[in-house]
Amino acid sequence: MSTWLVPRSELTVDQLRVVEASPTKHRLVFGLAGSGKTQVLVHRAAFLRERYNVQENTFRIFILTNVLRDYIRSGVAFLGLPDAAVSTFDAWCVDFYQNKLSRSLPWNGTTRSPDFPKIRRLVLRFLRENTNSQEPFSFVLVDEGQDLTNESFEILKLISRHVTVFADYLQQIYEGGAEIGNITDALGVSPQKAFLLGTYRNSPDVAQLASYFISDRQRRAEYLSQVKGNVSFFVSGTKTGVPS
Repeated sequence: MSTWLVPRSELTVDQLRVVEASPTKHRLVFGLAGSGKTQVLVHRAAFLRERYNVQENTFRIFILTNVLRDYIRSGVAFLGLPDAAVSTFDAWCVDFYQNKLSRSLPWNGTTRSPDFPKIRRLVLRFLRENTNSQEPFSFVLVDEGQDLTNESFEILKLISRHVTVFADYLQQIYEGGAEIGNITDALGVSPQKAFLLGTYRNSPDVAQLASYFISDRQRRAEYLSQVKGNVSFFVSGTKTGVPS
């Protein structure tokens, strides 16, 4: 069976450095389209689970949409990770709300769907007021973190001993996504940015297409110059508890 996930043996030295980064600090990694963020995220989940003997119900991979959920699930299966570990962040908030607060969800009559912003606010308030419900997870990894809200990052810090966030601010989809400073403040990480700039495994044609969305000329040139070059990571963090 084919998969989009490359073997760990094909990751670069710098990518492996992020995969194996110590969970004693929250991690924040930035990268452009095609830089291998999702590859690194999935391999990092497998590494943390194996290295620290983490039970399958005590870690999560949070993604933005159901389409991304199904995509990533197709990759984690090759590493022996459970499908249930991958979900959208809002789906987890809904489950938590119904298990801890009320089976009846706040409802948005206009969209005819759950009122996710209100659910997030109430989940955050509950976690702040009930410390015994905090940190059910040993680690949480977040894909496309640039589209989560400030409240979401506050929640992440309260529910997990370790958090790694992967983000690309050139691809922010939804209004209201968190600013870099808000993420670093919420997670308590260094204000230094963590960049993953390489166009890992992209063909020149794909890289040219991705570069169209980069308005800054210098950053576009830097992106394209690494189509066949090495990937460079810089990871920032802050001290947290070690997963068990």
